[in-house]
Amino acid sequence: MDHCNTLQRAATHCETLQHTATHCETLQHTATHCNTLQHTATHCNTLQHTATHCNTRTGASRVHAGPRAATANATAVAEGATAVATEAAAA
Repeated sequence: MDHCNTLQRAATHCETLQHTATHCETLQHTATHCNTLQHTATHCNTLQHTATHCNTRTGASRVHAGPRAATANATAVAEGATAVATEAAAA
């Protein structure tokens, strides 16, 4: 009878370890996903900063280049942000 109790305790301990390992894998997956989102957010902020800088620097040239240049700049920035968001969603 004592042998059966030992086996039962060992089985319970093994199940606990397996549950812990699964939980750990889930946490690791979540951390990886979080790091990906953080990287994407940083990239998006960099794009936004660059777009703002670009719009500030080209403000004077827009007068000569006309509204088409401003629209092209805004479209390029929007397409870049969309690509980043798509990559994040795929991850």
